[in-house]
Amino acid sequence: MLYDDGYTFDDANIDEMPLFSESRRFVSLDNYQKMQLRDYIRSCIREHWEDSGSFPKENELVEIRKRTMSVLEEDWHIALKNDKQWRQFFQDNVKSVINNVNAN
Repeated sequence: MLYDDGYTFDDANIDEMPLFSESRRFVSLDNYQKMQLRDYIRSCIREHWEDSGSFPKENELVEIRKRTMSVLEEDWHIALKNDKQWRQFFQDNVKSVINNVNAN
């Protein structure tokens, strides 16, 4: 028995279909994704330094981390879990920028 409700989907547009994010832990990201995240975090910290002349405070770092996770979800459709490895990666990159600026 054929089911025919009168609808045809011949003109389905792949660009209009919903995309669902995949929830992942930081450790499951590949090296390229980690490199992109590193560059994004560092550019956000440098930008803050250049705009304000100071490093971000704790609440600003939290917002930068949230924004980074949001960009990751929008661009790669990956909902990154806020796990220990991710927070450590974020902090390590913040420290790297701070140390680099202080050294110069």
